[in-house]
Amino acid sequence: MTDKVLRFSLEVYDGPLDLLLNLVRKNKIDIFDIPIAEITSQYLDELHRMEEADIEISSEFLVMASQLLLMKSRALLPSEEPTEDEMTPEQLAERLEEYRKIKEAAKMLDEIQFSSEALFFKKPEKLQKGPIENVNMEKDLLFEAFKSVLSRVEDRLPPKKENFQGIVGREKVSLPDKIRDVLKFVNTRKKTSFESIFESSKTKGEVVTVFLAVLHLIARGKIKMHERGGKITITKSGDKA
Repeated sequence: MTDKVLRFSLEVYDGPLDLLLNLVRKNKIDIFDIPIAEITSQYLDELHRMEEADIEISSEFLVMASQLLLMKSRALLPSEEPTEDEMTPEQLAERLEEYRKIKEAAKMLDEIQFSSEALFFKKPEKLQKGPIENVNMEKDLLFEAFKSVLSRVEDRLPPKKENFQGIVGREKVSLPDKIRDVLKFVNTRKKTSFESIFESSKTKGEVVTVFLAVLHLIARGKIKMHERGGKITITKSGDKA
């Protein structure tokens, strides 16, 4: 995961991609006034200055810029019906919220001290790696497990209802609530699989919030994680897998 953050300096906006979330969510700026061409130009200038291409930055930029471009195109052509792959402003805000939470999870994952007090990973019997490389492998394994859960939840989501005109209240997902839920879930079991913690999660946003709760509890020593054969199990603090 990269620490590089791109900043865009525009007449109506100055800051990283993440700040766009707040502008959209709080309606502090008309999203259609953001000059996509100028953003793209600044991005390409920065890309040329890099010694080598950063795949993570490139993918993040392309996803968000393409969605902004679709929205702006629809604003200029109001008679056109949105296709299944296009997003409404509300859907873009939801995507940006998920993006913000995933970035937060990635940052939190980097900050966790993978010590023997929090995590238990079975080391290979031969050719043991150095401690830094082992920590990176452990973080990668945890993040890959999270992405796998996120993908499965996305696959079972109901199809989009593009033409639905009603107003449906979206349930707020609270991180403190999820921290309590995860801790209660783990404490009532001797051990549990990483995936089972997400069984009741119905949206991608909820999955990300639960993952943040798991990271919070690991970092504070409330739960422990054990890995054997690429499978992650979770126990309450003081228990063994």
